[in-house]
Amino acid sequence: VYTVENNLPVVDSVSIVPQTIYEGEQTLTCEVEVSDYDGDNVEISYEWFIDGTPQQEEDSNMLSGSFTLGMVIACNATPNDGKED
Repeated sequence: VYTVENNLPVVDSVSIVPQTIYEGEQTLTCEVEVSDYDGDNVEISYEWFIDGTPQQEEDSNMLSGSFTLGMVIACNATPNDGKED
């Protein structure tokens, strides 16, 4: 007897573009590459953080704002294959 199981989608890479962020108004993009062994269609949900604080554009791959020197900006990407994150 064999049981067919779902393989989880995998994040292959995450990067924030542009790589150099200057002070002032800018729009950043979270670029993500994913793979799924089963070939399922993968959707990605996004979370943005500035200095550890979640931002309102939490489900978009873009973050716009006025950035200042010393800010730590992070993008978390979670893939979902329609079955599991």
